[in-house]
Amino acid sequence: MLVESKRFSSYDIVFFLCIALEVLFSIYAKKFFGQTVNSFGYFFSSLAFGLCLLAKFYKKTVIIAAPASRRWLAGIFAVLCLLAVIIITIDAGKIMTRIPIGLSSSDVIPTVQELCTRYLNGSFVYEPIEKFGYHLPVTYLPMQWMPYLIAEKGHFDYRWIALGIWLLASVIVLVRSYRSSSIIVQVSGPLALALSYFYICYYNDTIIGHTIEIMVAGYYMLLICSLNSSNAIFRGLIIGICLMSRYSLLLWLPLATAVVWWAEPRKQFWQTVITVALFVGVIYIIPFLSKDWGLFYRGYKYYDTSALGEWKHINTATGKPFHLYAGQGIAFKFFELDTIPITQRLKLLQKAHVICSLGTTLILGIWYWFKRNNINHRIFLMGSFKIYLAVFLFFIQVPYLYLMIVSLFVSIVIFFEQSQYRLKPIS
Repeated sequence: MLVESKRFSSYDIVFFLCIALEVLFSIYAKKFFGQTVNSFGYFFSSLAFGLCLLAKFYKKTVIIAAPASRRWLAGIFAVLCLLAVIIITIDAGKIMTRIPIGLSSSDVIPTVQELCTRYLNGSFVYEPIEKFGYHLPVTYLPMQWMPYLIAEKGHFDYRWIALGIWLLASVIVLVRSYRSSSIIVQVSGPLALALSYFYICYYNDTIIGHTIEIMVAGYYMLLICSLNSSNAIFRGLIIGICLMSRYSLLLWLPLATAVVWWAEPRKQFWQTVITVALFVGVIYIIPFLSKDWGLFYRGYKYYDTSALGEWKHINTATGKPFHLYAGQGIAFKFFELDTIPITQRLKLLQKAHVICSLGTTLILGIWYWFKRNNINHRIFLMGSFKIYLAVFLFFIQVPYLYLMIVSLFVSIVIFFEQSQYRLKPIS
């Protein structure tokens, strides 16, 4: 008998608890927790979310059913979404007014500005930047700076682009979440996204003021939506965008490729692969990489240099590196291995990062191969990505706080996406 999803199950309660813990731990509040509790708390709540998703749908047949028509709810839903967008936009405007863009606080947005200026002037974008007073190799991939060409041409604050992409992704997520048969999910969507945004800004408004990471969060929110889409070209486009922004999903992609190969028609598989290849080729390989084939490798290796710089960037008040003790990741434990040189400690963490990330995808792949008839492949893609991302961010060599908001919003979107599925046991 088909089990309707109009009421919350025990799994849904666990999802909410995991999201609440991720929100709590995502932006470190020193007055509440210590470094170890916050770091491991975020990791295990993030990991538990992915495992719970697989457990909920294991040995279940899933279908997506259209929700019942509720015109009165549609009106409430639209009003809530509009209010959330307006309030967030007003708040972001205040943050941008209060926090000016400048090298004295962060070189993230000035770097993006320089790359956009170079591109529009016809200069080669990926020459190292010297004008900031220090040597800065360009590591940003095209989808980290190309969207800001709109702001450069329009002469408005670059940070509106990052917020705009996140808001666009949020609206798409909310429209899709309305397909859920659960009234609670439909009403809670705007509230969950808005409250998470305000919590982040309350504790660390520099994420909006100094970084572009909320844009990357928007990309990954769309990635989760694309995993549940039957449009292979849309999925390929979003994967290409994510690949051309951060490296985070790179080690998970072989697993995703294998799952799609096993579970979907070959036509959809090849449409996805070709779309990704064309996008990466047109946006990066042809215009930039083909002019300097060592570009990607040098950019990747520069992260080693910059990471070592952060490990040596000591907070004089505590005698510890700022970003290693900001509340996230396990890098601080490797830093405390002070019986070996600091460069070896960093290399040890890098090896652990690669081994654990690849090991996670390998274990998940083996599990899926033997259990693939017991779980829907789209559910597995979401769950495996969440588990992988938890491990990847936990072992990252410099756990900047702003990187963690991506995983938080991935959890929120997965919750909405999985709520569209209805269950019945596999006989």
